[in-house]
Amino acid sequence: MSLVTDESGPPRDRIQSLDAARGILACTVVLYHVSAAYGFATLSWPAHLAVLAFFFLSGYVLALTYDGRPIQFMARRIIRLWPLYACCLAAGCAIRGERLPYHILFWFPFPAIGTLPPGDPPAWSLYYEIWATPGIILLTMMARKIRIAALSLALGSVALFPLDLRLGYVPFFALGVALSAFTIRLPGKAPKFLLWLGKLSYSIYLTHLPVRFAAENLLGPPGSALSLLAMPFVAYGAWRWIERPSIIWSRRLTDFRFVGSRDAAREIHRAWRRGDDPLVAEQRSEAQP
Repeated sequence: MSLVTDESGPPRDRIQSLDAARGILACTVVLYHVSAAYGFATLSWPAHLAVLAFFFLSGYVLALTYDGRPIQFMARRIIRLWPLYACCLAAGCAIRGERLPYHILFWFPFPAIGTLPPGDPPAWSLYYEIWATPGIILLTMMARKIRIAALSLALGSVALFPLDLRLGYVPFFALGVALSAFTIRLPGKAPKFLLWLGKLSYSIYLTHLPVRFAAENLLGPPGSALSLLAMPFVAYGAWRWIERPSIIWSRRLTDFRFVGSRDAAREIHRAWRRGDDPLVAEQRSEAQP
């Protein structure tokens, strides 16, 4: 599950209500993993539903941002997702003293159904998303031509796979993709705090368990709860220094254009420091005489 929409895709108007929803869903998963450290399973089903919703939202937004170029689309997703995925797996394994199998850094081979990666167990969903991406592309193409057929296929896949195999989460990607072909009215505005959480949702999702593990190593059982204080800061740092640069480079490296001047290169660098869209910055520099 990527808990991420395709910010690496072509710039477009963002749907604030979906960004806010991702922030709420990420926090639900965090609270479940912290409470589970003390033996509470109350949030188990809300957390599972949050993961389902993440898969659905990712499929929905990825289909909206698909620009008809499958190779570039795949490349953007890999460049967008991999840096934070690899860093969190490596950090989690180092914190827990576990061996990091290098092949899982490259999502190969597909793991046995139900297994979790060492160091950062929530990263299992990234494995499924990467392997599902070619199917997302094909279903998006179908949905844009025969949307009823795409929706029927998605609903059938949801009914076919049981959730207890984890593979059952993947059809919710398909459901999101199929529904992207229909007009759905969504709330336009959301509170700024929820938008901030939504922006950090991918970083929150992948960093929260390594942070919990580190706090437990330092403080023992109380560290699980106290790790909640550190998680927002670690997630923001991960977004600022790992995730946001990966978004920028996923756009730059798959755009197949080169910066044509030293002034343009400086504008791109300034955009990165401000957090602006680098492609817009490049176009701005090219428009200058």
